[in-house]
Amino acid sequence: MIRVLIVDDELPAREELLFLLESFPEVEVVGEATHGEEALEQVHEAAPDVLFLDIDMFDMSGLKVASELKKFPTPPLVIFSTAYREYALNAFELDAIDYVTKPYQQERIGKALGKVELLLNKKESKMIRQVQKMIQKLTNNQTNRKIIGEKDGKLIPLSPKDILFLEADGKKTMLYTKYAVYTTKYNLNEWEEVHGDYSFYRTHRSYIVNINQIEEVIPWFNYTMKLKIEGCPHEIPVSRSYVKGLKEMLSY
Repeated sequence: MIRVLIVDDELPAREELLFLLESFPEVEVVGEATHGEEALEQVHEAAPDVLFLDIDMFDMSGLKVASELKKFPTPPLVIFSTAYREYALNAFELDAIDYVTKPYQQERIGKALGKVELLLNKKESKMIRQVQKMIQKLTNNQTNRKIIGEKDGKLIPLSPKDILFLEADGKKTMLYTKYAVYTTKYNLNEWEEVHGDYSFYRTHRSYIVNINQIEEVIPWFNYTMKLKIEGCPHEIPVSRSYVKGLKEMLSY
């Protein structure tokens, strides 16, 4: 299913596009936005796969919206839908996957959706390969690996399986086990690069968890989650942008 958000400040244009999209069984329209700020809010809330995005809007141009979307951890795809042909070059410089002009034609909309489906399938295949690669590395004698934690001026070798989660705390990165809390020299981005082949998964801009230590997954508001970690009173947040990847890693 392709999750679509329609963004246009003109009601007739939204209604026309909605009517055409409803004729495609693989499409689910998850929302409509009348201006740029609302579009960015709905991307956070509804997590669409793709936006049909108008360019000429009263508060923020569609080009500006597309530029802001690139700052998201997992931005949706963008199809510009506009009456103006002269912005096409600017649109593709923002990595738009298509540029559909008004008045809309069903065949042209179908062609654009075909591009979306192809890209989403490639993305899913890539993610599956990454998970398979991780599993293969996990079986590759991980028991001998040690990770260094720092505590009271001492360097302590730790087994990866004993690490519950990591938390960014200001300029420090805290490393939690069942028995003690350590610091590590890596920030969370560096940790993902160095230890991403073990069972660690980023759930939030401030947290990485050991998925083997997850005891309970709790659905939360606005499509987010919380995690209970074995032997730990903390509940770890899962941001919306990381929910899909976590579900796939947990086969959920």
